[in-house]
Amino acid sequence: MKVLHNGEEVETAEGTILNDFLRKIGYRRVMVKLNGEQIPASKFKETILSEGDEVIAKRISGGG
Repeated sequence: MKVLHNGEEVETAEGTILNDFLRKIGYRRVMVKLNGEQIPASKFKETILSEGDEVIAKRISGGG
């Protein structure tokens, strides 16, 4: 199936879990919006992506 990731079309398997998708593309600490709605990290493992979903992911960096 196809989803949009930061504006680019990406192919992924049907039923892909958001957490697995993020790891596959190399994200660890990240803020995510799925179809315009912010998804808390506690929900990454239970959120299933669907055909045409739009995933916006931004890395979180700590500073000091």
